Amino acid sequence: MRSFARTLLVLALLGFTVCCAQTLSAQDFSSLQAEVWLDFEPMGADGPLPRPTNEEASRVLLEEARLLFSGMIYGYSFSYVPSDTVRQVGEQFDLKVLATIPWGDSRLEYRQTRADESSVYLRVRYFPSKIEQTRLKNWNSNRIPDYQARGEASYFDGPKSKLKALDQGIKEAVRNLARGIIRNKPAELRGLAVLAGIPRFAVIGGNYVADVRVFIRLEESYKYLTY
Repeated sequence: MRSFARTLLVLALLGFTVCCAQTLSAQDFSSLQAEVWLDFEPMGADGPLPRPTNEEASRVLLEEARLLFSGMIYGYSFSYVPSDTVRQVGEQFDLKVLATIPWGDSRLEYRQTRADESSVYLRVRYFPSKIEQTRLKNWNSNRIPDYQARGEASYFDGPKSKLKALDQGIKEAVRNLARGIIRNKPAELRGLAVLAGIPRFAVIGGNYVADVRVFIRLEESYKYLTY
């Protein structure tokens, strides 16, 4: 197994701070933490994919953490059109990232690396600004409902499929909302969604699986004018 001393050097070169500070309380939203992982020997549809270098692994893991923290703070806008067989309407789901933490932000800190026989794990912490903390507090208030769901995407399409599984999980959460609060099938739903925590990722049956919990605020609901 490759040495991870080079990984630490790469992280420093990329502009991320190496940190071993004490964990802060999650209740005040002064810091967010996540552990992200990457397979050392990924498989593709036609067999093993090239083993990632330390630099490649570092970039993939930090990018994943950056996007997950952004999903908790800024979230996404969505448009969802349920399928309707009678009207011959196919299901459509559009998800757009509202904003992201800048790459190389000094408040995104590497904390610890560990590895087993097949994967490398990276613990990352982010210190939200005061404005970002306010956003987190507002979304985590009791006034906004949260929904749990699971999304899947093919493992054989590479590590980026983890984030595709996340998108599918958010879609399923929106579908759960639609089933629970809308009596008649809507023509379209629009709203905002924010991750309520770091999703749990796993590989099951040839798929990346993402178990997510999402805060959802429905902004607009359009009805069909005729039946």
